[in-house]
Amino acid sequence: MYWAGLTAVFRVKAGKALVELKDIESATTPYSSLHKVAGLITIVEAVNGSVLTEKRTHALARVDDKISQLETEINNSGIATPELSN
Repeated sequence: MYWAGLTAVFRVKAGKALVELKDIESATTPYSSLHKVAGLITIVEAVNGSVLTEKRTHALARVDDKISQLETEINNSGIATPELSN
């Protein structure tokens, strides 16, 4: 539960950073805000990396579950061969 709340906080920070980046990009005179760009990009990249890791972990777990199901079905069917196992 703590991790979910922490992730939500980071996502809100990333959202705010994106809004600020868009504001800087669309400003007619953004020069006084350019010093903020690198820090804002770092925030967005960190949150994106966190979200990608979370999604990748979830996807890998699902793939592993499917592989286990297939292995069980193959073994139960009696058609298990070394070639089929790979």
